Amino acid sequence: MASQRKISELQGFEIETEDDAGIGPKAAYELACIQVGGSVNVRYTLQDHDNYLRGKRQWKMAYGQAGNMLTYFQEKIDVNPSFQYVLQMNREEQTANIFLG
Repeated sequence: MASQRKISELQGFEIETEDDAGIGPKAAYELACIQVGGSVNVRYTLQDHDNYLRGKRQWKMAYGQAGNMLTYFQEKIDVNPSFQYVLQMNREEQTANIFLG
């Protein structure tokens, strides 16, 4: 059941370490499956793994230059609710394009 799946702190540390080492999400998930004796013993899915990494990257982005940009955009929305923006990310979850409207 999706609501019962949760990545533990230790699993999160392993996921981040593997990501920092350049191991892709699919290979890292497969490694986790091997370590615990199969995917039925892993308490999360590959999609959960991807979502965890995306969430961590978004959190880190909030405190850098991109975070300043997002804060600026939010201030623009507060002043003008019709202001819109869209971020397009590349394969590495980095900002590739910004569309303003």
